[in-house]
Amino acid sequence: MIENFEEYLYKKIGKRIRDFRKEKKLSQLELTEFSEMVGLKTKSASSRLSFIENGKIQSMRDFMSDTERNALANYLTNGDQIKLFFGNDEDLKDLLSILLYTLLLNGEKPQPTDNISREFVDIEYNRKYEELSNILIKFMLLYPEFNKAFIIHFLYSPLAEHEKNKRNKLLEKENEKIKQLLASNSGNFIKEIVSSVGTSLLTNAFNAIIDDLIYNLFPVFKKKLEKLTYATEIPFKTSNYDDEDMEYKDEYTKYTLSSKLSDRFKFENFILLITNLDVVNFLNNLFFKKTLDNDKNIYYLSFISQYQLQSILALNLSNLLEKPIRLDTRTDSVENNPLFHYYCDMTEITNYYLNNNQKSVVPLHVPACPWDIDIDDDSLDNS
Repeated sequence: MIENFEEYLYKKIGKRIRDFRKEKKLSQLELTEFSEMVGLKTKSASSRLSFIENGKIQSMRDFMSDTERNALANYLTNGDQIKLFFGNDEDLKDLLSILLYTLLLNGEKPQPTDNISREFVDIEYNRKYEELSNILIKFMLLYPEFNKAFIIHFLYSPLAEHEKNKRNKLLEKENEKIKQLLASNSGNFIKEIVSSVGTSLLTNAFNAIIDDLIYNLFPVFKKKLEKLTYATEIPFKTSNYDDEDMEYKDEYTKYTLSSKLSDRFKFENFILLITNLDVVNFLNNLFFKKTLDNDKNIYYLSFISQYQLQSILALNLSNLLEKPIRLDTRTDSVENNPLFHYYCDMTEITNYYLNNNQKSVVPLHVPACPWDIDIDDDSLDNS
């Protein structure tokens, strides 16, 4: 577990600087050019460099001054501060993976009765962390083993354990849960997921999707790291629901960055980069595209889609007929209802994933793509 992200980051930076220096076969005392750049005598510069290479903040000083960071970058990485601080592209991808995994595990709003330690990096709750955690869960539900365990725990097991006359109330209750997951900022099921499927399966699902996710997200993340390293402010955009106007409204803020590296490289600033609205939209669009094959049919639906539609069907048809109905019974009164076709599709996909390991196209009644979205629109690739 990383107890302090900043300390972890400084140690990584220090080790990287030491490795770069050794590649040049220079001792600390031989860094005369560095000494001249930072305006210190060689011995003083060596002592100062020792603090930096060990990832320690010297009393009454920043981790690294502007002069020192510029000097080290010019001397060791041809002026590239991204490479100096974060390494090569593979190192940047590892950092992105750590940040995403941290958000996944810290997405659930803690309850007053909770007395648990958050894994990996222990951070305070934030509704934007929930949103990213929810999106990651959706991607993980594309992993068949995780999807199967999730469906069984949240749908089939609860319904099977209750008498028929109690199932409608249970369905409404479970539907409220799924609305939480679908909503932007209303919590997720991390604690319940871990208790039901186990940490091992959760980690396996994350590992199964993270390489592809990072491949798509990496160019965006790298540009944002450049802003964090060089810029004087970070633009941050969110979308929040306005209860009075009953619509989502975008909010735009600019966070001023201190010149001090210890302020600039706070964990919260890294999280700002990947909870920005452009990243949220990018991941949502990517998730939508991942559910479609080249023929615009659905390979699979995650639990959230499948269960939402089954719940809508049950509640709508029960209201329509003013009595409870059995979802698995075809009658003249429901067979021609469009919602019934959704149920048929969801059942087909659910059965497929509960009984098959290999992926193939499932023929469906209902068009796979929402009618108001053009999946050929290039903007989905450049959100």
